[in-house]
Amino acid sequence: MKRRFLTKIQEMNVVLGAFCISKDSVKNELKLDQGRLYRYLVVDTIITHLVNDHFKSHDPYNSIRFVIDRSLSKQKRKDFDQYCDDKTSFRSWEQDKNMDYKVVVTHEDSKAVPMLQVADYIAGCVQRKFQMNDSVCYDLIMDKIKYKEQWDKFGKINW
Repeated sequence: MKRRFLTKIQEMNVVLGAFCISKDSVKNELKLDQGRLYRYLVVDTIITHLVNDHFKSHDPYNSIRFVIDRSLSKQKRKDFDQYCDDKTSFRSWEQDKNMDYKVVVTHEDSKAVPMLQVADYIAGCVQRKFQMNDSVCYDLIMDKIKYKEQWDKFGKINW
């Protein structure tokens, strides 16, 4: 069943991204403030790629829609949402793109949103490759992973 699902992903017109973090490469203060780490990893990296690769000047349809797992506290969700908007504004300005954009963030229960379950499954495939040296699932989708990011100051991650 899992292989069949991954084979379907191969056939789809999708682009995936993955972060690999070697825990010993994360500063202690970020380990203690996972909201900050999450904002940086998810928002900064993804928004930078989206604005650079897909946003167009003077296009009224530039938009980002984040659907993320509702794992953060209410205040951290509010901070996350604001950070998304601020980061999009900054990256747009940085690219010298005078543009309209819209950022919509929803925090959902992953049990109720199939696409979050897909994202979790794909993350599990990547995790198995690096933690268990089992790349069977990863190999089926690796051609779809366009964006590969890593925090690895000791060279443990080898895409």
